[in-house]
Amino acid sequence: MPLGNLIENVQSFFNSSRQMANNLPDVVLSDDYCRGLRELLLRFYPNGVECKKSFFQVTTDRQLKIVCPNQYLLFASIAHDCAIVLKNYFDFLDGSIKNEYAALVNDLQREFAGRAKKFDDATEDILDEVDAWLINHNCTAYIEHCGEYPEDRHSLCFFLAAFGVKNFKDGDGFRPTKDLFKGYILSITPLQSESAGFLGYFAYNLTTQPELFDRLSAIVNQDNAEVIATSARQIILYGAPGTGKSYKINDTERGYGLRTIDKELKFRTTFHPDYDYAQFVGSYKPIETSNTPILNKDDLSRELRRFMAEQRPNPVHKFASCYFKSLKRLSAEEKRELFDEAAIPESVQNAEVPKAISIAGFLDKRNNSSSITYSFVPQVFAKAYVKAWSEYLKAIDQDQNAIGEKVYLVIEEINRGNCAQIFGDIFQLLDRECGHSAYPIDIDSDFAKYIENELKNNTDVEDAWGKYKNKIQEWDSSVQGEERAGDDFCKIALPPNFNILATMNTSDQSLFPMDSAFKRRFDWEYVPIKYKSDATCGAEWNADQFDISVGNSRYMWLDFLKAVNANISKVTRSEDKQMGEFFIKHSVDYKEFRSKVLFYLWDSVYKDEEGNGDAKKVFHFRLEGEEDKTLTFQSLFEGNDETQITRIATIMSNLDVDPA
Repeated sequence: MPLGNLIENVQSFFNSSRQMANNLPDVVLSDDYCRGLRELLLRFYPNGVECKKSFFQVTTDRQLKIVCPNQYLLFASIAHDCAIVLKNYFDFLDGSIKNEYAALVNDLQREFAGRAKKFDDATEDILDEVDAWLINHNCTAYIEHCGEYPEDRHSLCFFLAAFGVKNFKDGDGFRPTKDLFKGYILSITPLQSESAGFLGYFAYNLTTQPELFDRLSAIVNQDNAEVIATSARQIILYGAPGTGKSYKINDTERGYGLRTIDKELKFRTTFHPDYDYAQFVGSYKPIETSNTPILNKDDLSRELRRFMAEQRPNPVHKFASCYFKSLKRLSAEEKRELFDEAAIPESVQNAEVPKAISIAGFLDKRNNSSSITYSFVPQVFAKAYVKAWSEYLKAIDQDQNAIGEKVYLVIEEINRGNCAQIFGDIFQLLDRECGHSAYPIDIDSDFAKYIENELKNNTDVEDAWGKYKNKIQEWDSSVQGEERAGDDFCKIALPPNFNILATMNTSDQSLFPMDSAFKRRFDWEYVPIKYKSDATCGAEWNADQFDISVGNSRYMWLDFLKAVNANISKVTRSEDKQMGEFFIKHSVDYKEFRSKVLFYLWDSVYKDEEGNGDAKKVFHFRLEGEEDKTLTFQSLFEGNDETQITRIATIMSNLDVDPA
């Protein structure tokens, strides 16, 4: 049978483990899960297992204690697929190929191990050389297996050449051990400690214990509420424009995975200089209300059946006139389904119903049947806040240790707005303790009434409003928190499933400087510029495929980017104005390059640097044949196409960027 794609699985585990290491959550286990985990681990470690809420400890045969944080369970669970395939290769090595491999291993690894030490070094050319070497040395078991399963050829070459078996003794053959398996698994992860060796053992046992793997998967998926709390994330991703900060928030492989999260659990906004508290949280506003309720399709269907059952003249006309606003909200397909279900003739649907809707609309405007009322109008923070509490209350209704579905508030360009003005008193909620706000705050009665109405209308949780008040009082250590539990309850606190992810361009950091108190309440993650794309990335991450067409020449985007960013550092003595690899998102011709890239460079970096010698590589250098004129952005548009192309090509030459 085929062994499986080892290289692909190693790459996947490599990427997943680093992603998890960069965004490692706190994991606290429930008492029930601790008991179940201990029972399972005792099968493999009978000398003793102790499971605590945040770590577990096993006793070895030599009575040594290995203490492991619960995060190792997460790493072991994502290693599962890779471990299964790797175990297939171990079993193959211990089978028919064992004796042949024993005779060849030293020569094979002397020839290739240095060149194929890691999976990303093992190019197809090198693996083809390994394949030819094994065939020339008449490794029969390898030849027969690859003849039957050619899809295993490269993975098997990689495994045999790069594995590096140190326990080989002449004449003793080879016997794969958990030690070797552990070492290989551990070498892929970014973990470095003595206790980390346990990860390999655990991943090995997962290959034969699906029940244990299923329970570990539940930790990652949180579908059985055995994780008490992962600390809520408050992160600002910062870096040069075009480094992929927003993309990283959405990306499932290399970021925070919001692309695959239910749209009802994520809320997104963008800060700007005119953005304020009312736009972020909400405010009391006049709204137009109708005396006729707005019904959904199911409610309309019920009302239509009622009109038809009364057997009065023109029931369809009366129905359409009465609920014309609701009908106008339906799509054409929904309206057709609504009337088809009631067996309304198509001729009536197409002619009479539109007439009734039109007449009713005319009379409504003439009689001005709507009215103006004042109400709290929630904005993105208020909506995210209520959603997070709804999910949290639903979860703890089943298990007090659960946190429920995570809710994400994404703030783009956070430093383009005045954060102190926008957050206002909500700023205090950003201090967290065990995931929730450490210091609940009082809010105005309008916002509080909105929260109360939303939670009272929550049909998923019985007495959601009462449970909300009790939980906040539990978190609030102030005297007011203990005393105020009546109908005038006006306190709020962020639940442990409320996450805030924000992006910030370093080139814009002077718009509204953040004070240190605000900064310290966030974790900061730098998103660097990558001048060499990761071979394991998807195509959308590979900026090394982008080029710049300038006349008959083609320049690689990343070659230009590396050169111009180095020049920007010299000119500004800072990295703030540099560009990221995704400043452009596709190959461009010279006109788009000029309008997008060169305009940014002129406006943000070089415009006022006329006397700077380093700046003259990009702008302000003397134009050939025009002694009194230097290159400005305006001069890039002067002359014919050939002149314009020549001037852009000169910039490339000054930066030592050669055509591809």
